[in-house]
Amino acid sequence: METLIVQPQNAEQVNGKDNVPVYVVAGLKDSVQEVEEGKLVIFSGVRDMLDLK
Repeated sequence: METLIVQPQNAEQVNGKDNVPVYVVAGLKDSVQEVEEGKLVIFSGVRDMLDLK
């Protein structure tokens, strides 16, 4: 299964990270680690993930 990692794009999203449940943060940390290890494919967006042209 592929994973889409979403990064904050503005100050409101960055400030909203405190409202995120712990399991979401843990999953994101795991995903980042897997990307660094080369286990996941990085997509630039949903269109890229679905291979829409």
